[in-house]
Amino acid sequence: MKLVLALLLPAVLAQQCTIGQGSTQSCANHIAVIVDSTSYMQTAARSQQLAMFINTYLSQFDFSSQSTMVTMGFYGMSDPSVSWSPVFLFFGQSDPTMICDDWQTLISEQNMNNMGVLPIATALVSLYNTTEMNDWNYDQIVWFTASNDQQDIQLSGSLLSNFPNVNLTVVSMGGGDFSSWTGARVLCTPFPFSNGYEATIQRQACRTAAGSNTCNGAITTPMPTTVRPTGAPTTPVPVNYCPCTPSKIWNDIIIVYDGSNVLPQARFQTMITMLQSMIASLPISQQIGQYTRLGVISYASKVTQIANLTKYGSFIDAISDNWSRDNVEATNVKGGIDLARDWFDSTKQHRPNVRKVIILAASTYREGFDTPITTANTFKDNGGVIMVIGYGDLKGESSDVLKQIASPGYFVDATNQQPNFTSILNLLCLSNCFCPDPYKAVSSAPTGEPAEGCYFLSDLQGLQILAARFCSIENNGTLAVTLDQTQKIFAVSKVRTAVPVWVGLTFDPVLQAWTWADGTPFTDQIESGTGACATIRRTNGFNTAFTQRECAGDAYDYACQATPCSTATYCP
Repeated sequence: MKLVLALLLPAVLAQQCTIGQGSTQSCANHIAVIVDSTSYMQTAARSQQLAMFINTYLSQFDFSSQSTMVTMGFYGMSDPSVSWSPVFLFFGQSDPTMICDDWQTLISEQNMNNMGVLPIATALVSLYNTTEMNDWNYDQIVWFTASNDQQDIQLSGSLLSNFPNVNLTVVSMGGGDFSSWTGARVLCTPFPFSNGYEATIQRQACRTAAGSNTCNGAITTPMPTTVRPTGAPTTPVPVNYCPCTPSKIWNDIIIVYDGSNVLPQARFQTMITMLQSMIASLPISQQIGQYTRLGVISYASKVTQIANLTKYGSFIDAISDNWSRDNVEATNVKGGIDLARDWFDSTKQHRPNVRKVIILAASTYREGFDTPITTANTFKDNGGVIMVIGYGDLKGESSDVLKQIASPGYFVDATNQQPNFTSILNLLCLSNCFCPDPYKAVSSAPTGEPAEGCYFLSDLQGLQILAARFCSIENNGTLAVTLDQTQKIFAVSKVRTAVPVWVGLTFDPVLQAWTWADGTPFTDQIESGTGACATIRRTNGFNTAFTQRECAGDAYDYACQATPCSTATYCP
């Protein structure tokens, strides 16, 4: 069976095929050979040489009994009218003549002047999606790649861990480190290969020789960074506020994708593959705790429920589902967002302590349906985040409406390039960084996450020890510590001038010094008094002052501080 996931490209001459005419018996019942045809191969000549080597590699085997099936796939071949094409794949042949036909067709379809930059993760998901669950039975996969993009390689390793056990051998020609591909054998060698190298690969694939999992000496160019925020550049957020570990993201996410025919079939399939690659690192589950729930909606003239937030229990569940399209010329963006909002409003689907995130993968917005801007703004005003990945229409043009739908900094331009997975995952991490109720952010970064911590200002007064206890009850907070000028002003913003507010500053009798509750030394000035505790008050304008106080003396207002919820801090 032939599965074609890219447009046919101008043919080039194919050399004589000798596949299956050797004497070596295959150690596998089903071999998959996946070949890098991306720009990481550097030149058209090198790419063509690699295609010729596949004939050499498979020629060492004796396929005369037709007991071994062979799948072949080339990825990264790009057609200018499509922008990005996934994997050109033939699979399931056992007749050497038919395998040769497939090989000759594949190399004839290489467009040596249009090698794209397709991530390995996208190619891997595309391969998986073109093989039904019961057909994922390759005894052996040999993956030839010149990539040295470590972010893509690590993402692919995370994705690979979701699949059933596969006997995988990687031939790394570009210096990439594939040690994150658990269980894979990795051969590290520059291309072109030395004579007889096909036997070395075969021994690794059959697990009859030891292999190395670390490569050095990159020889290729890096992948471009393509995410373009709608707002000003994001100010770096301190790592202790919003760390990013994609495998610990615990958002409720609904993907709303364009199922119309505005996108050509090849670009639609690329979009779906990209979305499924993106979620590979997420901990998709229905369990309670630090997990991601995922829903999927398709829209065209009508809106179609693919999966609500309670359907998928794993990544495999998600990519095994049918992410279909209506294939009509209509883009009811508002309908897709409205259905997502309905799901988020359902207590049976949405978890109340979790950030609501919509990922809108869209071609464009066309007149004929109600504008989606109002419903999108309502969702964002109520704490939701909308990421928009704009693929453009048939002319490759995006829409200003889509940019207005996106939360600030969350528009990803995919009209002329493949979106960068790592940048998208970073945005998902930022969407997972917020202040727990009832805390408020002192200030927000351009993409909305708390830039200077989370604070709660009390409406009641209490002794210092009671104030500290209340703060600890509210999301394991403390009395406010290590205050900069902005945080000082925020801490006294709810009280009148000269009214004291408890903060987390005490005198350490051992150190004979004032220290913050987190152990940081106090470097400011403090007005002398009695006691081992301290308050802050506003003096005039934007000026503040710290004062020494008796811990069990008078009752004052107080300011609590808590760590933002993030991939490092789960807020139940």
